[in-house]
Amino acid sequence: MASGLPVVTTRLGNEGIGAKDGEEIIIADDALELSNKVSDLLSNDENLISLGKKSREFIKQNFEWESIAGKLNAVYREAVK
Repeated sequence: MASGLPVVTTRLGNEGIGAKDGEEIIIADDALELSNKVSDLLSNDENLISLGKKSREFIKQNFEWESIAGKLNAVYREAVK
C-alpha cells in the first residue's frame, strides 16, 4: 500500500490497518473469493491504478511519520492542559 500498489487481503490481514474494503483495500476471506477479486482487479487497469493511489494516500494520511507526529503532538498538548 505504501508503494501505491493495490492490496487484496483477508479481514485478519486488515486488522490494525483499518482500510475500507473496496476503497483503499480489497478484502476476501476465502481462497475462491480471493482469487476472484485478484482476477477482477487485474482485468481492469483503471481500478488497479485507482485502488493503488487510494491505498497510498490512506497510508500517507494514517501511518507516515508526519501524520503520526501530528496526532501524537495533539495528545501531548491535551495531556499537559
